[in-house]
Amino acid sequence: MDGRSEKTHESKQHDQPRSCGSEDFAAIDRCGCRQASCEKLHFDEHRAFGSAYFLELGLSCQQLEQNIPALFTDPACGHVLRAKGFVQDENGWVELNATADGLTANAIPKGQEVLIVIGEGLEQERIEVRLKG
Repeated sequence: MDGRSEKTHESKQHDQPRSCGSEDFAAIDRCGCRQASCEKLHFDEHRAFGSAYFLELGLSCQQLEQNIPALFTDPACGHVLRAKGFVQDENGWVELNATADGLTANAIPKGQEVLIVIGEGLEQERIEVRLKG
């Protein structure tokens, strides 16, 4: 021997590859996961979805409810798909959610003044002008 300690490797069960059996597949089947297939969509990066964020716009809930619908019909804003956010009114915090199909406003216990607009080819400056009326 050259003075170095000799190491031995004990084979352990978890070190060895094993194949799955019917009990393994049954356990996977019971875990609640569901297998599904999906196709990743490929699109031009210039037409990718984007977001425009507006912090502390200083607009009332009523102003936003009145002006948000115009975002969906003004092509100068881009292709707006959704607007969501939080605003405070005289009764407390309100959560806003809007699509081209309509707008909902629901009271919530806490919030932070923010509005997020989601879509394609968004023009943040034009959106802000529309929001402010």
